[in-house]
Amino acid sequence: MRWCARTSWFSVLAPVSLLTTKRGRPMKSPYRKIFPPLFALFLLFVPLLSQPTDSQTARVTEEEVRQFLEQYKNHYTRKDIDGFISLFSFKAIQNERDGFNDIRKIYSDFFNQSKELRYHLEDMKIEIYKEALIFGLFYETAISVAAHYTVDQILKKTGKKKVWEGDIRWILIKEHGTLRILTLDFKHQISL
Repeated sequence: MRWCARTSWFSVLAPVSLLTTKRGRPMKSPYRKIFPPLFALFLLFVPLLSQPTDSQTARVTEEEVRQFLEQYKNHYTRKDIDGFISLFSFKAIQNERDGFNDIRKIYSDFFNQSKELRYHLEDMKIEIYKEALIFGLFYETAISVAAHYTVDQILKKTGKKKVWEGDIRWILIKEHGTLRILTLDFKHQISL
């Protein structure tokens, strides 16, 4: 069976014997009007089929989440604003109001005021969801992490120590195979 070399859209999918009559003429089919739109839909999905599916890249383990939070703490304590902000999605929201650029400014100012930072997490609870609808967008994997945090800050100007502590919650997603923070919510108390 040889493949048809005609310019017909269907020739890519079907052998010559299905497309021609016994005399070699193009076969008229009652489906000839319905196939072009279906084929157009097929072409739209071909690129998606050739890439790895999100389910292959979206699998997340608890160990992966712990490593991610370790990176978060390391960037935070080193006051590495570029490394720290790279952990956030561009769609990230903090405390239900601050967008990506606001988050960058807040932490940049905080890091610049700090001579030294220490970050501690306790009572961490990790929940991995197979599917989630967040802000009207579907994600194959979403991770909720809740914990109690303590940040010890030594101010640059005065050398005074501040202790920030409270509850914190992250919602993490996978973007392009990498964990990113989608939401960050915390409530803190300051003790001097």
